[in-house]
Amino acid sequence: MKSICFVGNYAPRCCGIATFTQDLRSSVLNACPGYEATVAVVQSQDDGNAFPSEVRYSIGQGRLAYVKIAQQINQSGARAVSLQHEFGIYGGPDGEWIVDMLRHLTVPVVTTCHTVLREPSRNQRDIIRAIARHSSKIVVMAEKGGEFLRDIYEVPAHKIEVVPHGIPDLSVTEDESRRLRSEMGWGGRPVLLTFGLLSPNKGVEHAIGALPELVRNHPDVLYVIAGATHPNLVRQEGESYRQSLVNLAQDLGVSHNIAFIGRFIPEKELVSLIAAADVYLTPYLSEAQITSGTLAFAFGLGKPVISTPYWYAGELLAGGAGVLVPFGDRDAIARAAGELISDPARRTSMGARAGEKGQEMRWSCVGRHYAELLLEAVATPAVEMLPAPVLLPDHTLPLSFQQLGQMTGAFGIYQHGVLDQPDPRHGFCADDNARVVVLLAGPAAEIPGAESSIIRTLKERCVESLWDSYNPRKKRFRNFMNVEGQWLEEAGSEDSHGRVLWAMGLHLASLPSHARSLPQVMVFLEGVLAAREFSSPRAWAFTLLGIGHFHSIGMTRSFLQEVRCELADRLVRLYRDNSGPGWRWFENIVTYDNPKLPEALLMAYSQTGAPAYLETALGSLEFLLEEQTAAPGHFRPVGCQGFWKRGSHPARFDQQPLEAQAMTAACLKAFEVTGRPHWTGAAENCYSWFSGKNDHGIPMALPLTGGCYDGLMENSANQNQGAESILAWLQSTQDLRKVLARPAAGKGTPKGIPRVLVPVRDQMLTA
Repeated sequence: MKSICFVGNYAPRCCGIATFTQDLRSSVLNACPGYEATVAVVQSQDDGNAFPSEVRYSIGQGRLAYVKIAQQINQSGARAVSLQHEFGIYGGPDGEWIVDMLRHLTVPVVTTCHTVLREPSRNQRDIIRAIARHSSKIVVMAEKGGEFLRDIYEVPAHKIEVVPHGIPDLSVTEDESRRLRSEMGWGGRPVLLTFGLLSPNKGVEHAIGALPELVRNHPDVLYVIAGATHPNLVRQEGESYRQSLVNLAQDLGVSHNIAFIGRFIPEKELVSLIAAADVYLTPYLSEAQITSGTLAFAFGLGKPVISTPYWYAGELLAGGAGVLVPFGDRDAIARAAGELISDPARRTSMGARAGEKGQEMRWSCVGRHYAELLLEAVATPAVEMLPAPVLLPDHTLPLSFQQLGQMTGAFGIYQHGVLDQPDPRHGFCADDNARVVVLLAGPAAEIPGAESSIIRTLKERCVESLWDSYNPRKKRFRNFMNVEGQWLEEAGSEDSHGRVLWAMGLHLASLPSHARSLPQVMVFLEGVLAAREFSSPRAWAFTLLGIGHFHSIGMTRSFLQEVRCELADRLVRLYRDNSGPGWRWFENIVTYDNPKLPEALLMAYSQTGAPAYLETALGSLEFLLEEQTAAPGHFRPVGCQGFWKRGSHPARFDQQPLEAQAMTAACLKAFEVTGRPHWTGAAENCYSWFSGKNDHGIPMALPLTGGCYDGLMENSANQNQGAESILAWLQSTQDLRKVLARPAAGKGTPKGIPRVLVPVRDQMLTA
């Protein structure tokens, strides 16, 4: 059976989007013979009634639930998904976890945006942009919404579709209207109606405040306020807001001119209420309302409307189909209502224009429009289809160290490779040996049994080589060594010196106290003193990471604390001196291993609590993330063929595995510090560069052997597998796997991503 899955709230849950989703499903089914339509809803503590049988899926608590629901939908055979988006429905900050579902879906998605903010927060903007990237179409219910999507969220125009809010295919005759008024006891009284979930932003107090003036000329007028109090408001303060409206009416002496219907109104009864009323009143307090189901409902059924000029009302009531009054202007509401009550002919004419315009809003028309969009999405490959799905490591499976073992030499790891074979001609370097020590600093159990002997040997040789690289005469670490084990310089670069300190600090922290020798500790401390004189920001950052790890074993000397603050302060000053509009970076050029700078500040913040470190780290990391995310959504690191100078365009190639690894690590550190799941999603996206989610759709990593190609070039991948690239892949996988496998305290952080098989070219990669 061909099927479509609808994701959102659903009846009997009492909210407008629940009713909308139910009506949309029915109307799409009517327009798609031969299809079935399932529904996925988010679990809620307010669900008191069982959902109907079409609700097949329930999205549980926690971010992992959104990945699981995507997998269930994929496996169900659904041809497409219709997603209802509102910031308050889904989990995570601003509902950002819904993006995790979209990233893991393999079927096309048509998303309806029920809210499009003109002034979104950065996170809200990023969420909508991500939703748009993963959707075939974005539906809004007003032209203003489409304008915002284009201008503010940079959604391509071809993805945006304006479809009106649906209304029932029902009508009520004049005789039925009179009968309904009689049944409700309204008789010949002029009736104003407001309905919907009750909350302060609806401006009902201003409509009540207009009644004394209106009652002077129309003493029998009745203002009907129908609908339950919004559930969120009830949870926070009970019915105090509704009671404040009752008290206001009493204070103004108009209680006999108001009728409260304090419950959720089913659709059939709502149609009767609208038909029996003379005028519909919607006195919202803010223009930032891109749609209103209640206004669409009343307007489409041919009811004259008085409204404040929020965006949707201004668009819908253009051409004399309603009356607009200023926000919060009680006198204007009283005048407009009085004029309409006194002029039946005008009410009839206005209602006729509304009813005529409302024909295209009938669910039969709206359902056909949505059906066309969904079937078109099924038939047409997405224009911006990402090259490969996210490849996530299964935390239950060991890493393969096969290729790493093959690169092992007498003095550590060979720097370079020719295809998948080591190239001993270039010898060794402390840089790569330090990367090995960082990767293998964890417990021995991390290394699989079949490869454990050679990998332990590699680790021992790398550690020994790092200590040997120290030149006590220069107080510096050397970097390059030939294949015979001879150092080729008196002192290496500042950056390589800092990277050795990072590895030494981590290695010393991983040892039991009895295994740490005083000479090794002294070499580390002398190396830190030397780094204090450096001018390289990356050397500062690597040194900060080394100090941060060394700090964890409780051996931090006072001068180390001093150096930590000194180096971190230097980075902050550098950032403030060089950043400005459109450029939030430490230098006037973005070069290599860039995310290590914000990562080092995040570590310094975690140990000092200095707000400037956190602010600078997140600002610069967000800048890198934004500028290194291509329009289709994949990670695009700055290439090393020119890097990126301020005021120019970033080099696109040669993209290095080191950059994907560094961004993954920095984003995971940001998650560790802030607890925001946004950062794990960013880390996964950067990590997916290895699996083929990149400019060419070429898998760079070879998980079965633990290998990795050396770079993404202009036309292909560099097929050589050098130490830096192999270690970048292994380190990224290990880092991400540990975070996904580790529950955060009290936050229900997922314990890993379920195992799936992702076919990539000739391999079956285990994710």
